[in-house]
Amino acid sequence: LRSDVFDRINSEEKFDIIFWNHPFGHINKSVNELDILERALLDPFYRSLETYFKRAHEYLDKSGGRLLISFSVTAGDKAAFDAMAHD
Repeated sequence: LRSDVFDRINSEEKFDIIFWNHPFGHINKSVNELDILERALLDPFYRSLETYFKRAHEYLDKSGGRLLISFSVTAGDKAAFDAMAHD
């Protein structure tokens, strides 16, 4: 399945693995200010990342589902990522 975080996922569906190729670049601009290439590479204010961390558990199989995410510690904001993951 392909979706913008969980927009197209049925809330009743449960998964063993959820992988997200996160657009790891951080920027303090609204998504409406970004062109198409920037939207592929940037997550404004890390709003999508925050959504992933807050809601992913709703879609995981309760018997041991796993979350996987790609992230660049050189291009992304690792401190922000770690804080959101911890929360």
